[in-house]
Amino acid sequence: MKHMEKSPPTSEPHRASFGDVRAEGFRITRWDAREEPAERHWFDAHSLVLCLNLSGNGRFHDGVAALLAPGAMVVVCAPKRRLQFERMSGERHRFVALEMRRPWVSRWLADSMKTLREPVRRFLEGPGSGSAASETVAMPAHVSRLAADVLRPPHAFSDWACWHHAKALEMVSHALIVNEAEEPFCERTKRVGRERAARAREILLADIENPPSLSDLGRRVGCSPFYLSRIFRQETGLTLTAFLRRARLDRAAELLRSGEANVTEAAMTVGYSSLSHFSKAFAEAFGCCPCLYGRRPREASITPRTA
Repeated sequence: MKHMEKSPPTSEPHRASFGDVRAEGFRITRWDAREEPAERHWFDAHSLVLCLNLSGNGRFHDGVAALLAPGAMVVVCAPKRRLQFERMSGERHRFVALEMRRPWVSRWLADSMKTLREPVRRFLEGPGSGSAASETVAMPAHVSRLAADVLRPPHAFSDWACWHHAKALEMVSHALIVNEAEEPFCERTKRVGRERAARAREILLADIENPPSLSDLGRRVGCSPFYLSRIFRQETGLTLTAFLRRARLDRAAELLRSGEANVTEAAMTVGYSSLSHFSKAFAEAFGCCPCLYGRRPREASITPRTA
């Protein structure tokens, strides 16, 4: 067996793994140490990753998107590429990570799709199910106790394989299945929708001149383009296209109002290649052509029209 622990942990900083994710379908990694300097841990590219982070701040990253992982949090990731976990230096990090291949997860959870966390459902649907998905939730007390138990396995135990497999199943049952008493499925769906719409808004505002495509935006927030378009309009009252157009025009208005740019510069800065198209869109939004808007006194500036 690959990466199998030969002895129980001691009082020294403990870093160990058990299992072979390719041969057995799962691997448990436990970490109880102070990072000096910061280190990275790489996870299998084809696995669902469950991290019970008891203490220490970290960040998951797949080369495209990042997900913060503060202490006392449960993190579930269904990546589309190799995933790494970066831990901050100077902190004590205590976490347990479980990597699971699809057949192993399906064996235990395929009949519970309606109660699974979204990254798990997306993972079980297969590699063609769309973009990567992740979720971070506060760690309940019973899950904290389980993680602490896994960090310190029994000293003298003849069947380590049985013990680790049992703990892996406990982690799955306690952390990957939504507790309907805590959060009904419909409420959780609404919350996740709000979070994704907010994340899409942040991404668009970060680079309004060169926004990502709809498919790329969906991948970065963890859902299909069609679903993202629908929830974004529900949450903001605007389509993605209308929101981006309004954001560009609002930014152009700021530039003109402050005198940082003339009309041509403002248009180019926010991504308009045609000055006539920019002027028309600006006039529709603000009721005034951009050349006049920039000349008005600041106290008499025009507010944009509502859609």
